Amino acid sequence: MWFRFRAPGVARDIGWNGREEGLVRWWKPELSRSVCGDAIILLFFAAQTLDGMLTYIGVSTMGMRIEANPLLHPLVVLCGLGTAVTAAKLVVAVLGIVLHRVGVHTVLATLTAVYVVAALVPWTGLFLMQYWLA
Repeated sequence: MWFRFRAPGVARDIGWNGREEGLVRWWKPELSRSVCGDAIILLFFAAQTLDGMLTYIGVSTMGMRIEANPLLHPLVVLCGLGTAVTAAKLVVAVLGIVLHRVGVHTVLATLTAVYVVAALVPWTGLFLMQYWLA
């Protein structure tokens, strides 16, 4: 006897023998390619890389007082500047990959825009002011 199992997590029908014929979506999501989603995750990685580089250069030249992230300061004290910035950016990159795999590219694009506005623009402004004033 065939019947439809309409639970939200099942991709296809359950057969007469009781075995599922499809994959459970939350267990094994179907892979779908999105060019826009791929571009967004690459932009997110580029923003994270630039923020990490600018943070490292800024903190090493201007001191820890210039860094606005309160979570980074104890990590720098504990591990050192290079390790702390690398670890923080790797954690953020992994979380970005999770968002990309889940498929919430709008959230990922918003976070990328926030990073550009709240991190890259201020760091660039600080470096330009230091260059022009020097």
